[in-house]
Amino acid sequence: MCGHIERALEVFTDNSLYNVSINFPDPWWKNKHFERRLLNHSLSSLLNLKLKDKGFISIKTDIIFLMYKQISNLLLHGDFIIVNNKMGKEFNNLFQNLSLRERFCRNFDIDIYKVVLKKILL
Repeated sequence: MCGHIERALEVFTDNSLYNVSINFPDPWWKNKHFERRLLNHSLSSLLNLKLKDKGFISIKTDIIFLMYKQISNLLLHGDFIIVNNKMGKEFNNLFQNLSLRERFCRNFDIDIYKVVLKKILL
């Protein structure tokens, strides 16, 4: 989805989404572009509002240090726990419908990292 994801999420009522998939959200991986990253503080808080209790967020990336920052963001600004963490080549796309980035990673033997977080009410 292009554009402002926050505006797109406004159409959903709070606690209405069960599953959100975010694939390769980090085209701006340098630290100087921090404010341009998709999974920032405001989006993490908004996802926490829109996701149902026991709903899931899955994130896929090929940049490991940003994966940890994104997970930290969600854990800090939401009621999430990590339920599945697959790092490296063992990650397998079940549907075999690969995105351009997934194809690129596969062709150049670049690891893909995936994490699934679950919203829990504390």
